[in-house]
Amino acid sequence: MEAPSALRFDELDFGPGRAPGPAASVLRDVLEGRRLGVVVRGVLPLELAAQAVRSFAGRQAEIAANPAEYYEGRVFGRLLTTETELERYFDEAGRFAQAFDAVAGGEVRARIDAVLAHLGGGQPVEPARDARGRAYLALSVREMLPGGSILPHYENEALDCPQMAELAARLTPRAQVSVYVPLQVPQAGGILRLYALREEHAKSRAFMTGDRQSPAALAALDAEVAYLDTPVGAGDLLVFDASRYVHRVTKVEGARSRWTMGCFVGREAGGALVRWT
Repeated sequence: MEAPSALRFDELDFGPGRAPGPAASVLRDVLEGRRLGVVVRGVLPLELAAQAVRSFAGRQAEIAANPAEYYEGRVFGRLLTTETELERYFDEAGRFAQAFDAVAGGEVRARIDAVLAHLGGGQPVEPARDARGRAYLALSVREMLPGGSILPHYENEALDCPQMAELAARLTPRAQVSVYVPLQVPQAGGILRLYALREEHAKSRAFMTGDRQSPAALAALDAEVAYLDTPVGAGDLLVFDASRYVHRVTKVEGARSRWTMGCFVGREAGGALVRWT
């Protein structure tokens, strides 16, 4: 179905020679449900994004590549929601920034940090910390192999998992913004599809408790609910309300993997914007 006009993203441009304008509280707007999301163009030059893919694909000593649990592929770094050993998670998180820079180069992380600060109204978006002061993982890199996909979901589901309990208790509102940068897009497919279906809708609850995996169920969802295929390319950065809106990643087609880098952002009770993955 054709997406309604409300299902759209604002755009900013961080490309060469572009002035992105004054810092704005985009992250707060999305967290509070006032804005669906923003596409920021040109955050990473295409060659820098391609070099990051080549580096991660060829050098795994500094950052371990872990099998992905909910799609066909692997994760460089760790995902809090699927982690079974939190001590291991925090140990790797403490070494991640240096290891990431060793693989991808410091410019990649610096550009992401600068854009997030801009979208946070000029406030740096630091890694969240647990009660012992340990930093959560700030970024992860994900490779989705040909044939891979991610089933429909919304991220507020993840806030109920035991590993998220301490962090989720500090979030105000109880929501998380998804931030991701495509580093390499596949030949076809691998598209983030966002539906005009929010967490509180009865149809959303019915769908989430039923079959959300079979081709027939996915085809019915596409036919019955308006959706938007997110308009992002390699090097762009997308911020969107992943907490409330049902979304999925369509099947990666062709021989080229889908590579992305990203994190989640939330606001703690004291007002600080923090991130994790």
